[in-house]
Amino acid sequence: MLTEKAYSSKKVFKKAVFNMAFQIVPIAFALVLTPYLINNMGKDAWAKYSLGISLIFLANYFSFGIGPTLNRRISGLIGSHKFSIITKELKTGVAFSYGLAFLFFAILQLALITAYQSRGFSVLQSVQDYGVFVVSLLSFVLVLITIPYRSTLESFSDFYFLGAIRALSSSMLFIVPFVATYFLKASLMFIAGALLLFYVLVYFGYFLRVRGKQNAFEFTIDP
Repeated sequence: MLTEKAYSSKKVFKKAVFNMAFQIVPIAFALVLTPYLINNMGKDAWAKYSLGISLIFLANYFSFGIGPTLNRRISGLIGSHKFSIITKELKTGVAFSYGLAFLFFAILQLALITAYQSRGFSVLQSVQDYGVFVVSLLSFVLVLITIPYRSTLESFSDFYFLGAIRALSSSMLFIVPFVATYFLKASLMFIAGALLLFYVLVYFGYFLRVRGKQNAFEFTIDP
């Protein structure tokens, strides 16, 4: 069992710096591609796309502290070499995140239907507009249920993997619409669907990475 792996302050700091430096990548994509996207998608489509992204990012605010709490608890278990309890904490966090995800999906879906029926918002006038936001809400669900796995990896100081995934995730918000508009001349619905597929892959990436930690550290639930 790999219970003697060192998590020194120097090593954690080095990984944290790498994580921060990696954020330059999505910033560069944002600066370069945003003007093009506004001009070629049109202000109306860009407004709808921006609102859809905002819905996705709400997951980080609607998580009710699942991430920091799980991070703190698992970090303590790692520090005291109580690896056998980690899976129990993770399963609790995952169950809580799934409950919150579907609860807020139902609430936001109800709000979305109400707004669509009232025709009170310029960005929500057609069935296609409604479909784009429904797909964005599905991405919201995926981001929320991914939080426990991401927090577990943070507890293990897996900052290289986390930094790469975060940089890729942020960059794809600009790369996907650019490819869709420049090469494919695709619709906003296609862009929302492509992002949803990407978040599915991200979810499984985090899940499999945590499974790798489980195999390496052999943590299971105590009998």
